This record gives sequence, structure tokens and C-alpha cells, in this order.
Amino acid sequence: MPRVKCPACDRMLNVPDATVGQSGSCPACKHRFTVPGAPETPLERQKPRKKKRKKAEAPAARSSRRWLVLGAAIVGAGLLVGWLLLGGGGGSSPAREPKASFQVANPSTVYAEQFPPADPASWKVAAEAAGPTPSGLRPAIPCPAIPPEHPILTVAFADPSAATAAVVLAHKDRSGVPWWQVSLAESGKTTVVNLTDPTPDRGLSQQPGEVALSPSGDLLATVFSGRFVDTPTGVVVWGRDGHKQREWVEGKVVWEGGAVPGIKRTVRGMWFTSADRLLVLADDALVCREVSTGREVYRRPLKLVGDAVLTPRRTWLLAGVEGGVEAIATADGSSAGRLTIPGFRPDRGEGGGIRLAVSPDGARLASLTCCETGVAVAVWTLSDGKPVFARYRDGESKWQAAAGRCLLPPLHWMGDRHLAMGGNSIFDLDLGGMTFTFGPVNAAASPGITPDARMWRLMLVPDAAGGRFPAAGTYLTATAVPPLPDGGVVLGPHTSFRVEAEGASGSNVVVRETLADGVADRGYRVAPAAELTFHFQGEKANKVRVHGKEVLNPKWDQRPPPGYVLMEVIDGYEVKYTVSIRDRQGRSLWEAKGGCDVADFESKGRALGWTIAAKQAARHIPPGLIRLVPGAAPVTLPLKALARADGTAEVLPGP
Repeated sequence: MPRVKCPACDRMLNVPDATVGQSGSCPACKHRFTVPGAPETPLERQKPRKKKRKKAEAPAARSSRRWLVLGAAIVGAGLLVGWLLLGGGGGSSPAREPKASFQVANPSTVYAEQFPPADPASWKVAAEAAGPTPSGLRPAIPCPAIPPEHPILTVAFADPSAATAAVVLAHKDRSGVPWWQVSLAESGKTTVVNLTDPTPDRGLSQQPGEVALSPSGDLLATVFSGRFVDTPTGVVVWGRDGHKQREWVEGKVVWEGGAVPGIKRTVRGMWFTSADRLLVLADDALVCREVSTGREVYRRPLKLVGDAVLTPRRTWLLAGVEGGVEAIATADGSSAGRLTIPGFRPDRGEGGGIRLAVSPDGARLASLTCCETGVAVAVWTLSDGKPVFARYRDGESKWQAAAGRCLLPPLHWMGDRHLAMGGNSIFDLDLGGMTFTFGPVNAAASPGITPDARMWRLMLVPDAAGGRFPAAGTYLTATAVPPLPDGGVVLGPHTSFRVEAEGASGSNVVVRETLADGVADRGYRVAPAAELTFHFQGEKANKVRVHGKEVLNPKWDQRPPPGYVLMEVIDGYEVKYTVSIRDRQGRSLWEAKGGCDVADFESKGRALGWTIAAKQAARHIPPGLIRLVPGAAPVTLPLKALARADGTAEVLPGP
């Protein structure tokens, strides 16, 4: 009866001869693997070789032993040590489902089932669609030049039926706040109104959350704030002619200590819920007031830690709070339920750690969140508060989260299955990753309602080369999702693969099993009957001698000089391999070469090198973002694109 080792927990198992070549589960850890076809004696059970007695050596000869004296700055690197299971034969691996793990070890995979649904007893939000989008919205609207002394404060939109946008520039000194009133349908209908507060020692809005546009686009609310501690701060409502309609005080300027001490502005956010009602977030309290009178309608606590967005008909306010998202009824301020985000870390993200966007049909909420293990994209259905999509934005976002800060761009919907991030990239929900990136943008649309399912942004066109725009200047543009190139196969998070391995020096079985686990870790399915094959071709595993571990107590004649350490030389392996994706006919659709250097601290042999190589090889699969065409060079996504004046995008060739 042969003995084999479980590749997951290293437990030695007695297996019947009849099970060779079949798959089974380890009774200890439940890991499923294929019993090797030609099991060998494990290394730890091999009889030790008898060492030959050496003649006495002179001190000079002893000092020439294979030890290296290295500088103290070179301390042995912590290299990976894998499990060992020797076997032979090829074949396809058993089925694997994508691993639904929210662990750091899986940087690109997170699944909706790990996000708990809202409590049905408290969830009261109902889906509500916006009104119909008016026809004739232009894709590129010429705007005035942006003065260098006025940075862009916000790009906000009224209800879609109003076909109106507001571009507000931040003021400098006493020059006032420029308000661009942009018509999205009529050519040449952009009016610039300069908002000036005559009150001495008082300034207007300085942050994007300190501006709100009414549903009709006729009113603009801004914040005023004193320049000194204990001076009043509040809200000013302006008409289209630039005259004040109403103002009221919401608090006073205070001094805030902490890591970055300074003056704190009381008002942090504003949202019009109707033509005559305005929500104001001040001093961690959400206050609803009548615009015409300034009367307080209700007040409730709200500690906002990110975005807060309204549903299309402004019935609900969805606000980022500690632990997730809270839904608030705008009519009376009552809570309408909560959505929980596992591992949410609002202290690590720019802008509070969460971005939110409601789909144009009002049926879904998307979030971009800084969590303990990565930047996660999630989607919920608002009718029941259930998560329907969750995945890390990209593999590298895990490292951004681990570094302590995450840059979270504004989030908007682009149609039914795409999200615009920051006005310069498109995230495909079906593929689970970025498909297109655009050039630099001056300002993306602020969080909230947009007129239609396109990417709206303010951009400066330096010239009109290529006919993309009629002339150089500043444009408010709307770009539709570009189509992916035709032909081939686009890998998505639910693509299925067969996994094969050969050329691994008698370790094909362990390579295949490790590779199958790694493919599932990346979010793909492993199925013996899949149309696509992920193939591992081992090339070489050269044995070398490498600097291993430090000798802590060397003999007297081997002690290094002060400031140095003594390193033992151990076996290592330089492994080279090729991975490819093939179709049913065996044609190579995509391939990549790889390699790794492995230090063998426990004398496990070449099988260790092949195992580490298999773990690394699984990471070569393009993360759902590649076009595969037989006989043609692959196109790696995201693709670069440039917006055109007609609302389409020009896909750029090259890397």
C-alpha cells in the first residue's frame, strides 16, 4: 500500500493501490487531490546517506569550506517554502470552483456572498427610476476657458429632464465664485455668473461637497464661512441671475487639533431633495430646511465617512457611514436600513474610504470601498438590499490598502453593466475589471445624478489634431462605452479552464494540482470539460548553490569580522517554464514565459522548485482582461482611448 502526502497539510496517507490515478479527499483537511500514478518514497523517509570520514584538515583548509562571509546588510531573504508531493503522469485536474475567499492571499477575488444582505425587517428602500432622458443632448459642449487662479470645484447636473449642468470654480481671494450655467441641448447656451459675497471677512465654497444644484438647475446652494474661529458659517442660495435668494447660519468656525490642526468648516455636504427642500450636513448632523423660508424641518445625527448620493427621484439618501451604507428617507430623516461592507476602513481612503453611485434606473447601488484587504467594487439591488456583485478593483489594490491609503475616484454608472471611475477608466461588471482608460481629465462629474448613461467630464483640448474636436478649448464631454475589439475570446471571472502540466521532471501531478488551486484562487473555474486549456510546460529546473541561512554560532576559526554575518550555502533551483491558453484543437491562443528562483531550506529537491513555479504560473493568467484571437497578437486590456466630439471613442493602438 503506497504512502502519499496531502499537498495541503503535508499529512502522510496510506492509500489503496486501486486508487492510484483517482481523486480523493484528505481525511484531515478535506483537500481534494489526485493520487499520484507513481508514488515515490517521501524525502523525509529516505535513509540518510553515510558520510565519508574526512582526514584532518589544516586551519587554512578548514577556512576554505563552502561558507560565505557577507555584509550585515545582506541578511538571508525570506524565500517561499512549498509542500512536496512526488508523482508522475499528465492528465487534467479535477473540477474547482472559484475560491470565495476574502483573504489577503487572494488579491483579485472577492464574491458577493461574502457581503451580507440588508436586514429585511428594516430595509425600506424601493427602486425608483429617473424621468426619461431628453433627446438632443450634445456629446461635446464648448465652455469658457478656465482661469489659472480658479481651480474647478464641482461639475453637477440637474434632473435629466432639465438638461442643465453647473460648473463651479473655486474662488480666490475676493474675486468671487464663477458659476457656469451649461445647456446640454442648446448650442451656445453657456452663461457665466460670478457669485460675490459682499460680507467682509467671509469666503464661499472651497470643497466639492459645499455646492448643490436644484432639480431644475435654477438654484445653486453654496457654503459661506468666516475666516476666523467662532465666526458664523452657513448656506447661501443663489438664483440664475447671481442674486441671493436666501441665507442662514448652520454653525461657526472651530479650531480642530489632531495630526493636522487647523480651522474646521462646519458644513460638509448639501443635497436638494426638491425645489424647496435642502439637506445640509453640519457638525455631524443632517438638517433639512425649507429653501424659501430657511425653516428647519427635521434634524438627525449623521457621521458621514464618504459619499452620500440621492436616488433618481430624490426619495432616499444613501450615505457612507461606519461599517457600510445607511439609507435615509429624505421626507422625514428616518433610517431605511443599512448595508454592511466587510472590513470597511474609512480611515484609509481619500474622501472617507467609499464612493457611491445609483444606477439611472434606480434599481442598483454601486460602491468603491477601501477595505482591509483591498479596494472592492460591489453592487446591491436597492429593492431588497442584496449584493449581486463584489470583486476587487484590481490585483494591485490589495497592496494600496495595505500601504494605508487608497485613492478612490468618483464613481458613476455608464449604462447597465459598466462603471466610470474618475472620468478616465471604465470597469466592466461582466469581465470583472478595467477595459478602457482615457487621457487626463480636468474634472470628473461630482457624485450623484448624471443626465444619461455616458461618462461626463470636463476636459481641456490643447489642439484639434485628428478631428476629434472641432477646435482647441475647454469642453464638457459625454462619452459612450467603446466596444471591445471583435473576434476571439474575452476572459471573464467565470471562464472555465482545463489545467494540464508536462515537462516538470516527474512532478507533473503536483504541478497540475497546485496550478488548479491557483487558477481557482484567481477567480476562474476549473473543469475537465472546459473549452479552454491552461497549459504548463516545464523547461528546466537547474540546481544551483545559493546563500541560505545565517550561522548563528560559528566555530572560532569561522567567525566573521565585526559587522558581518556568516551565511551557509544551500541548494537552490532556477526554474523556467511556459504557460499558454489553448483551444479544443490545441491551438495556442496566448502564452507567456516565466521563471523563479527557489531556495531549498529543507532539502526537498526539484519538486519544491516546480511547486513554487506552479503557484507563480497561475498569476500569469490575464485577470479577465485579454482578447484571444488564434494566430494573432493578443490585445491586453485596459485599452487606451480618446473621446471624440460625436460621443464615441477612438481606441489607440500600441501598449
